[in-house]
Amino acid sequence: MSFEPPLCPFVVARMIDDLAPKYSMGTIEVILSAVTEIHRANFMRSPRSHPIVQLAFVAAKKNFGTYARQAPPLCRSEILKAVARMGGSRLEKRDKAVLLVASDSWCRSSEMAALRMQDMEVQDDGSAILLIARSKTDRFSAGGHAYLSREAVSAILDWQNITGLRQSEPMFITSYDNGSRKPLLSVTFTQILRRATGRKDVSSHSTRVGGVHDAMRIGCDMASIIVSGRWKSAEMPARYGSRFLVGQSAAARVAASHRQKVEEMVMDHQIV
Repeated sequence: MSFEPPLCPFVVARMIDDLAPKYSMGTIEVILSAVTEIHRANFMRSPRSHPIVQLAFVAAKKNFGTYARQAPPLCRSEILKAVARMGGSRLEKRDKAVLLVASDSWCRSSEMAALRMQDMEVQDDGSAILLIARSKTDRFSAGGHAYLSREAVSAILDWQNITGLRQSEPMFITSYDNGSRKPLLSVTFTQILRRATGRKDVSSHSTRVGGVHDAMRIGCDMASIIVSGRWKSAEMPARYGSRFLVGQSAAARVAASHRQKVEEMVMDHQIV
């Protein structure tokens, strides 16, 4: 299909019908946004606002749903176990810093790739405040902040000591000695997590989901979770935590209480 504007609304509607069985609604929305931007760039009205396109989009959502596959959680306990297994090689020192920063800061892979040494401000207690200069939801670079534990700060400084990274240089670079000082690619952070944990299902987003699960497990309120993940609303953290919350629901508690009663009855019967 040619994206040469202007596109006929009926052609766009037919495109939605063809894509809906194969791709997620999020992907289709990205394509429609591209169609809109192409028309705006040429000072033309976007066909997305046409009723036939809107009807096709609604029909696709009704027929194929809007479920988006969520990254599996990678919680802090698993991160710490992976870190404990690591040795002292150059590669392992970098990966250790990557894991701890990802677990503490709940950073996206693009945010991790953009970090520089100067973005870490060490506090009196040994922890640090991490400046997130720009993120996915921060289009105009207003900036945000994340927390780093003393363990993460120590790992970063250890990595800096072995590489000689200057303050203006990227925090995470290739592990090869005398190698490039360019930042790691976003996809590399997923590879590091998979190699360190031995899990093939996780992605760079898994520490973000795992952070929400950890926070909900210890009873953190939604406001503090939103601040930690630098979200604009509670929608995404609530979605990330939905699987965890199901296990804490009324139905789960009722089942657990009855299971305990049954176990007590069995024990009493065995004693008699």
